[in-house]
Amino acid sequence: MGGVVLGILGIGTIGMIYGTQKDRAMQESKVDTVPISVTATPEMYKVTGETIEQEEETKVGQYKIVYGDIEEQIETVISMEQAAQIGAENICLETGLSLEGCQIEMSQVYLKGVSEGVAWKGKVEDENQLFIFTVGSTSGKLLERQDYYREDKNRPWMTRLDNERIEQWIDHESLEAFTKINIDLECDMKVQIMASGEDYALDMEYFDDDYKLSYEVKDDTIYIEDEKVHSTKNRINSDLNQITLYVPEDTHLETVKLSNTTGVNEVNNLFVKTIEVTSHTGQITLNLVETEDLKLSNNTGLTHIEDTQAKAITLSGDTGKVMLKGITVSSLKAEDLGSGSFELQDSKIQKGKINLQTGAITMDEVIGEEMTLKTQTGAINVQNTQYDTLELRTETGCINLGTGLKGSIEASTQVGIVNVVEPNNRACTYQIDSGLNEFINSDIEKQIENAMQGLWQ
Repeated sequence: MGGVVLGILGIGTIGMIYGTQKDRAMQESKVDTVPISVTATPEMYKVTGETIEQEEETKVGQYKIVYGDIEEQIETVISMEQAAQIGAENICLETGLSLEGCQIEMSQVYLKGVSEGVAWKGKVEDENQLFIFTVGSTSGKLLERQDYYREDKNRPWMTRLDNERIEQWIDHESLEAFTKINIDLECDMKVQIMASGEDYALDMEYFDDDYKLSYEVKDDTIYIEDEKVHSTKNRINSDLNQITLYVPEDTHLETVKLSNTTGVNEVNNLFVKTIEVTSHTGQITLNLVETEDLKLSNNTGLTHIEDTQAKAITLSGDTGKVMLKGITVSSLKAEDLGSGSFELQDSKIQKGKINLQTGAITMDEVIGEEMTLKTQTGAINVQNTQYDTLELRTETGCINLGTGLKGSIEASTQVGIVNVVEPNNRACTYQIDSGLNEFINSDIEKQIENAMQGLWQ
């Protein structure tokens, strides 16, 4: 590791520290850059036994800390430079590595529930090794050190935790620019893709070693993949397993292709020409997305799209719930759905076809030209909806035509009841076909409410 040049973050008397979430046990702060070199070799410490002596009753550093809206002035006995030297000494003595000529990235952390209150955090790395240590700013004691390693630069850092589990970790790695995203994962992982800030960057944390993860930017595309290594016995899925991929705000991407076997998938605040997301067991969520072609396949789980614009949306799945709110789309196709429920709210859907095998369909405050809602077994509930033509069909179930409807409406059920809340609505024309020969108006609805409950689910 000797001779490696590393960026160092330090602060002086006018340095400003910016804190992160206040409810974390340890809050880390980014600080202004002050280059400082560290001289530390195993030979120096073994021969001379040099240590950093604390200056008694002397405040060697004054720092201004800002956590959220809270500004605080503190004084430390151990300076940033001394803390870096203490951490370097420990690394050299225990690993035998030389840090001569290296630089250390320093920041200050707030330790919640610890008497020292604040501490210095150091980070030193080369291509395959990473050391992170924490030194008390009052005692000058090494509070913690974590050693990481990796096979090559396109792999995450790995370390063994106290509970013998393996952690794979990437800390906001800066990336080359790209316009295409290709993520293919089998491991249990939450994946987030979002536009934020001005950088392309990647964060990752995975608590196991049954899969090896890798990432690479090549030919204008970022690839994030995993490789099955072995089966972990008695494995417990962790909610902490997650990947977050950042692109600069207002970036226009060409494609997002995401396949994730198990976990949550989130796409937020993006401009993308085409998006394709496949989830076998998990959740798909899109928010504030603008795209031309959107394809989502979710075998088992929740699919939630909100405040999104698209020319075409295609949805498929076996078991789960679909929720669409605040969307604007020219063509919506969801003709390959199994059991679950489908909800549309506050949207503009020019032409749509929804076919659900088992489950209820609800539509509220939706406008467009043509819409077909079908479910083999389940209820259909429509209100505050304006369509030129609206076709509603269920084999076994009730259909409820609520208030605020407009257009030509055809409602058909083989086993069930059609309830029309506003039979005299001049903005509508109704064509009703009920297998029970029941055409119910709202003024007698209470009389059949109990009978409808079983069919309405």
